Amino acid sequence: MFRPPAGRSPRCSRTTRRRPRPPARREAMVHYRRALEIDPDFAPAMAHLARSEARAQRNVDGDERRLARADALVGRALALDPSLPSVLEAAADLRGNRFDYRGAAELYRRLIDDRPRDHQLWDQLCWSLGYAVPPQLEEATAACDRALALQPDFHPAFYHRSRVHALAGRLGAARADLDRLEVLAPRSTLAASGRYWVAMAAGTPAEALAALEPLPRKNLELAWRAMALGAAGDLDRAFAELDAALAAGYRDRDDLREGRFWAPLRGDQRWASTLRRRGLEP
Repeated sequence: MFRPPAGRSPRCSRTTRRRPRPPARREAMVHYRRALEIDPDFAPAMAHLARSEARAQRNVDGDERRLARADALVGRALALDPSLPSVLEAAADLRGNRFDYRGAAELYRRLIDDRPRDHQLWDQLCWSLGYAVPPQLEEATAACDRALALQPDFHPAFYHRSRVHALAGRLGAARADLDRLEVLAPRSTLAASGRYWVAMAAGTPAEALAALEPLPRKNLELAWRAMALGAAGDLDRAFAELDAALAAGYRDRDDLREGRFWAPLRGDQRWASTLRRRGLEP
C-alpha cells in the first residue's frame, strides 16, 4: 500500500513514546494536532495521530474518513522519514485496519527485528497473523506468548491469543485467556469479542450472537453477526447483515473468499450479487 520515496529528509527523533491507552487516545490526538500546528513537518506527531485515527476507526466509530486522514498522514510522514519506527508502525496499523493483515505482519516483523523487547509490537504481530487468511496460528500464538512474557498484564494480548486458540480448536485455553482478560480489564469490550470467537469455533452461533450484543454495530461486528446468522441457518438475516457490513466499509476480501465462517453464505445464490452490488468480486 505504501511505497517510501527514494529520497529522504534529515532523520526525525527516534525516541519511542509510550502508546496511549484507549481512554486517553482522544486527549492524545488533541496534543498531536497541536504539535503539528507548531511544526507541520514533525513526522512523529503525524505517525502517532495516524495510528490513533486508524485505531479509533476500527475500535470506536467505524468512520471511514478516519482511514483517509490516517492514509494522508502516513504518506506525509513517509516522505519526511521512511525509516522512522513510529511511521512504520503507523503504516503497519493502517494496513491491518484496511484488512491487509499479511502486509501489516511484514512490517511488524521488521520493527521487531529492531525492538525485540517491545511487547506491543509482538501483540500487533499476533493480531495481524491471527486475522490473516489463512491464519498463521502457531506463529501468532508464539507472538502473543512473547508479548505476555514481556508484559504479563497486557490485556489485549489475552484477547488476541484467545482468538488464535479458538481458531486452532484449543477452546479451554481460549476461555482461560478470556477469564484472565476480564480480571485485568473488566470494562473492556475485548472479552465480548473473544466470547464470540470461542462460540463460533465451538459451533454455538446463538451464543456467538449473544456475545455481540454489547458491541457497537461497526463494519466488523456487522460482518461477525452475518457469520453467526449464517452458521445458525438464518440466511435472510445473514445477508442483510453482510450487506450492511459491506456498506459500512467491510473489505476483508481474503476472508470473504476463503474464511471458513462464510461457507454457509458462499453456497447461496445471493452471495455473488451481494458482493458485486457493493463493488467486490466474489
